Parts: sequence; structure tokens; C-alpha cells
Amino acid sequence: WLIEGDTDAPPSEASWPVTDVAVKPGDTVTAGQVLATADNAAVKRSYDRATRDLKTAKMQETLVREQLTDARDADDEAAEDQALLQLYSALNQVSNVTEDLEAIRVQLRAASLRSPIDGIVTEVNVTTGFDAPAGVAIVVASKAITITTDVVESDLADIEVGQKASVTIDALGTT
Repeated sequence: WLIEGDTDAPPSEASWPVTDVAVKPGDTVTAGQVLATADNAAVKRSYDRATRDLKTAKMQETLVREQLTDARDADDEAAEDQALLQLYSALNQVSNVTEDLEAIRVQLRAASLRSPIDGIVTEVNVTTGFDAPAGVAIVVASKAITITTDVVESDLADIEVGQKASVTIDALGTT
């Protein structure tokens, strides 16, 4: 997650032991680079189970559709009603398992912490072998700084795109 300013990191729905921390403070990183990974074996097992559940639900849907067709062909209203009930149940099951799979995919993606921006690692709060913290795991500061300034209208003619400038930051005592 990209967190700006004093915003808190969003809560995670899963916590796993950290298996690898690939960066340390001072490292330069690029957007998308893996910063740390966690053991997600339990989530992978949930994913495999949900995948099997989806296959089962789709098979059930196929069988019930065949039963519905047979009931309609036989002009058996009671069997048709029963098949429709089973079909609606199967469709609900497919929908529920599909939603479960998407939630698990989100958790799997969360097991690899990637840098959202190009920047410099300024803080690492994770350690291999321990569960990831509830708060901020790794802080990456952007290398790019945007400066907004006021310019006197009479100076506008002297300003060009790409022109070099010096910026003094009084709070840091640097230029």
C-alpha cells in the first residue's frame, strides 16, 4: 500500500512469518521491486481448496442444468421446479466460491511487499522469521520532490521548462 504523510497503513487480513527481507535503509528501489516476502503456505492451501470447490460447484451446475433440460423434455413440472431450485443453489455456490477466490488472491498478493514507487528505503520494520508488524513494514521515500512556488508576474518571461533552479529548505538547513 502507498501511504502518504501521517496516514496509517490499512489493516491486513492475514499475518505470516516474514521469510525474506530484501532491502535495508539507504537502498535505492524501483517501483514494483520486491522488498520483503512472507510465508503464505496456509493461504495457498486455502486457494487450492477454493479452486477445487469452484470446480465442484461448476460441475454441480452442469449436472443440474442437464436435469432441468430432462425435466422440461419430460414435461414434468415437479422435477422442473426441483431442478430450478438446485440450479439457483449451484449458481449461488459458484458466485460465493468465486468471491472467496478473489479474496484469497488479494491475500496472496499481499504476501510479497513491493515498492509502489522509485525511491530510497528509509525504514525497515520487518525481520526474517517474525510476523510482519501491524503497522508500517517498510518506508520508501520518493526521490522526486515536487515544489510549488509563487513567481512574480514580471519574472515569468525568464522561466523555462527544464531550467535549473536552487531550492533552499530552511527546516533542513540545506540547498
